[in-house]
Amino acid sequence: MQYITIRHLARNTAIAAALSVAAASPAVSQTIQITGSNSTVLRGGTYADMNLSTDTILSTRASSDASYKRRVVLTFDTESTIPVSTRIASAKLTLTVAGGNAEARNVLAYRVNSSYAATETTWNRRTASNAWATAGADLAERSGSATVNNAVGSRITFDVTALVQGSVNGSFGARVSRITARTGGTIPIGSRPGWRR
Repeated sequence: MQYITIRHLARNTAIAAALSVAAASPAVSQTIQITGSNSTVLRGGTYADMNLSTDTILSTRASSDASYKRRVVLTFDTESTIPVSTRIASAKLTLTVAGGNAEARNVLAYRVNSSYAATETTWNRRTASNAWATAGADLAERSGSATVNNAVGSRITFDVTALVQGSVNGSFGARVSRITARTGGTIPIGSRPGWRR
């Protein structure tokens, strides 16, 4: 089993995730750091219908036992923070580890294909009235991969430039950037911080 814990920024002091976006235009270049997201933990098995949006610690876990599986989904507000069709020079998602077991694991970042309501979503449902097409979140294309260990404060960074550019252009519907990551190729990782511009 692989287990990792990420701190929730709003209730803990460590920054858990940040989306750094460098916008480029011929006249002006600007960097925006978004350190908050609309995020929550998804947990399988006997917890599959339980909303965990009030948990202060976000954690992910890979396991053969469905009740131990945990995933995190993140939505960053790239709609109100970045003008439509702005050219994105780079976008990096950084996750900071708050703890976990001793196993190193490969983490894969994906775009989440469907919207969700953090205060309603569960392993089985993205909103109170809509199921995920695939339990545990609807994943689209892979955005990157990194290796992480359990050292508190260690960070992993993903290049999510194409994902954020597509979001800012409106290519995926709403102009927000929905992201998750998969630990060990099977379970996502993420965090629940607050916004900062």
